[in-house]
Amino acid sequence: MSQNQVSQNREAVGQLARDVETIVSTTNQSDRTFASAVPVLKKSKLLVGAGITTVVGLSSYFMVSLLQPKITALPTSSTHPSISSTPGITAKFFYNRGLDKYNSKDYQEAIEYFGLALNIDSNHAEAYDNRGRAYYWLKNYQAAIENFTSVIKLKGDNANAYSWRAFSYHALREYQPAIEDYTEFIRLTGTSGKPCACGYKHRGDAYYDMKNYQAAIKDYTQAILLEPDNPNGYRKRGDVYSSQQNQQAANEDYQKAAELYQKRGLKKYNNKEYDGAIADFNEAIELNRNYAEAYYWRASVYGQKGNHQQALDDFNQVIRLEPDNPKAWRYRGVAYSKLKNKQAAIENYHKAAELYQQQGNTKEYQDTLEKLKKLQPEALSDSTYHKTCRNISIQGDILSATCPRVNGSYKSTSIQVLGIENVNGELKYNRNSRFASTYQESCQNISVKENILSAICRKADRTYSETPSSIEIMGISNENGDLSYQAQK
Repeated sequence: MSQNQVSQNREAVGQLARDVETIVSTTNQSDRTFASAVPVLKKSKLLVGAGITTVVGLSSYFMVSLLQPKITALPTSSTHPSISSTPGITAKFFYNRGLDKYNSKDYQEAIEYFGLALNIDSNHAEAYDNRGRAYYWLKNYQAAIENFTSVIKLKGDNANAYSWRAFSYHALREYQPAIEDYTEFIRLTGTSGKPCACGYKHRGDAYYDMKNYQAAIKDYTQAILLEPDNPNGYRKRGDVYSSQQNQQAANEDYQKAAELYQKRGLKKYNNKEYDGAIADFNEAIELNRNYAEAYYWRASVYGQKGNHQQALDDFNQVIRLEPDNPKAWRYRGVAYSKLKNKQAAIENYHKAAELYQQQGNTKEYQDTLEKLKKLQPEALSDSTYHKTCRNISIQGDILSATCPRVNGSYKSTSIQVLGIENVNGELKYNRNSRFASTYQESCQNISVKENILSAICRKADRTYSETPSSIEIMGISNENGDLSYQAQK
């Protein structure tokens, strides 16, 4: 609708309000529709979005109805406009406008539109129902109860009206009528098959708030039987057990709920419903602060959303709980890389590779090393990447050494470089070397200058086509054809 049309509508509605007010003041009209006409029309924003035909039709309806003698029905041949004959001026028109406002959470405006619909059709059950919900969200629980009661009078088999009225009673702490309505909701939903588990859960909540713990446990147990994959029943029952000081039973239910939240969160993660996944992982962690798997998957979601610091924090928790989890080390390396901390990323990739090798997971081990290669070329220009090694020796064609992390905060790790020999005090590539394992590296262009061993190393199995990566090991010297430790200067 153009701005000009909106202005025309506003002017038309405003003039209509003034005209109706003048006529009402000089007539004895008592119909409730007309009695409410002036305040409705004065609030012109209710109608400025309607088409000009609707505005004109509404104007005709009010004006003609006020000026004509009071009659119960118009002849079918009458040309006078009426609610049913005027385009758009029906209960449905106002009801739909109310739904739009309700869905946009503009509850007060929704209430006004539903009221207009009910002025036209006092038996409009859906208008009562949705107006009741709007009152509920505005915490006007008594008004909500009145509207849901009207729905029940019109449609006694409306299960949802019972549930919403129960919610309203519950919010007012009127537990007994709430329980009665929850019970009727359970009965009605069960007439066409299996009753809704939610009815048992909500009735269990009411029993719990009344401190009727045995009845609450019974209802939560029934909810679990109906929906065994829903964590809410276990969590609620755990709360009851906790209130009864039965901590063992409570912890069992909390752990089961945590597992179900984690499972549901993983499903949402796979469907790329990231916010919902985080919400479920949050619930799992709240129930079990040492739930490593929930931390891991929440970290993965944070990574997908680009929240790398939060991902790092969660991977820290996983490693605290499961220090031998190679996936946590690897993806913490990814988080460090995203945060531009390449040295920390390399350290984590190395640790992941080491753990994968120890666990015999060759595929993930090799994949991790390939990821590492992409980081190493830049890292090699940084002296903090170099390692100070000790216990260096050569046996046959194998160089062995024990190298701690540079910052000294990690356990030492052993390394072996395969395919070298000592000739005239220098390390050189031995083409005839046999490759003992895929972990060891076959190296060439090996040399020792001052206290630095340099080499270019390729994977021993030669299955990779990427450019070989350079390595440097600091803190060694060549003495009598052997490599030995020398303190770093």
